[in-house]
Amino acid sequence: MNSRLEAATVVPVPGQSLLDRIIDESRVARSPVERDRARDIIGELAEQVLQGELVVSENLAASIDVRIAELDRLISAQLSEIMHA
Repeated sequence: MNSRLEAATVVPVPGQSLLDRIIDESRVARSPVERDRARDIIGELAEQVLQGELVVSENLAASIDVRIAELDRLISAQLSEIMHA
């Protein structure tokens, strides 16, 4: 086997969930607090995809940007209602 390929191969930790592997491999969390937050955010994203609330295109970044824009619109509408009540 190619030594470059061996170095890139990820060995799953027994008992580690797919979500934990994603967080570990993406290196998005540097502390336990960041890890918990990343777990919540990525878990919510996966849940929205599974429920059909978020359609993932081939460009994941574009899909996330669309969802962020939707959330921004919803939050803005709610804030506007509160400020004008």
